[in-house]
Amino acid sequence: MIMLKHIVKKNPRFRPTHYVIFFTIVVFVAIWYLYDNPRFNAIRTQLSQAHDINLLLGENLNLKKQNKELRKQILKLERLANVDNETSISLQNEIKSLQDKVFNLRRELTFYQGIITASSYSRGLNIQGLHIEATHKKGFFKYKLVLTNIGKSDKVAEVSVDMTVEGSDKSGFRTLGLNKISAGAEHKDIIKIRNFERVEGNLNLPDGFEPLRVLVDLKQHDGEKLRLHRVFEWRTGDA
Repeated sequence: MIMLKHIVKKNPRFRPTHYVIFFTIVVFVAIWYLYDNPRFNAIRTQLSQAHDINLLLGENLNLKKQNKELRKQILKLERLANVDNETSISLQNEIKSLQDKVFNLRRELTFYQGIITASSYSRGLNIQGLHIEATHKKGFFKYKLVLTNIGKSDKVAEVSVDMTVEGSDKSGFRTLGLNKISAGAEHKDIIKIRNFERVEGNLNLPDGFEPLRVLVDLKQHDGEKLRLHRVFEWRTGDA
C-alpha cells in the first residue's frame, strides 16, 4: 500500500513584515479615528484645561503667600512711619515750646536790663517797668510790676500801688480797676521796698475787651509821702 504525504508550506505572501505593516495601519487608523472623534477631543480638552487649572491654582497660592508677606511688611513700615511721624511732631512741638521760652526769657532779660539801666540814673522811689505776659487761657494775663527805691541808705519805703487798665469793647471806651480784673492772690495793700521789689499778679479781662494801656499809681505812706503816676502801653509777650 502506498502512503500519501501532505506537506504544509507557509504561504510566501504572508511574511512577518506584512504583519508589522498591517498592525501599523490598524494603529494609525485607530489614532486617526480617535483624533477626529469629537468626544475624544472633548476629553483631551478637559485634560488640558485641568492641567492649566492646576497650574493657575498653584500660581494663585504662591501669589497669596507673597501678598500676605507684603502686607506684613507694609504694616511694619506703617507702624515705623507712625512712630517716626509722632516722634517728629513731638520734637517739633518741643522745639517750638523751647523757642517760645527762649524768646520770652530774652524779652524779660531786655526788660530787666532796661530797668537796671534806668535805676542807675534815678534816685528815690520809682515805677521802673511793667511786663505783661499772655497765657494759653483767653483773656488771662500775668503781670510783673517793678518798683525801685535807690538811695544812700537802705531805708525801707512803704507804698501802695493801684493799677487801671484802659481799653474798649462794644459799649465803647472803658476803664477797669485792679479790684475788678485781678485774679488769684489778693493784692497787698502795703508793699515794703528796700531797693528793688517785683509785684506779680494775674489779670482776667472780660470777653470782647481790647486793652490799650495800663495806668499805675504809687502812693508812699511814710517819709515824703510821694505820689507817682506812670502810663504803660499794652504790650504782651506770648506764653
